[in-house]
Amino acid sequence: MPILSKDCVNHEVLREIVTQDYVKIQNDIEKFLKDSVLENKADGVIF
Repeated sequence: MPILSKDCVNHEVLREIVTQDYVKIQNDIEKFLKDSVLENKADGVIF
């Protein structure tokens, strides 16, 4: 397996960051928090 250069790895990381679907990520987090509150019959966030 070839060793990737530092620049190549950096470009891959940046590409991953830029192509993220941040709206979906935020919606998934909100859904998880709401479901956690409902499941635990709590009035706030469960830690």
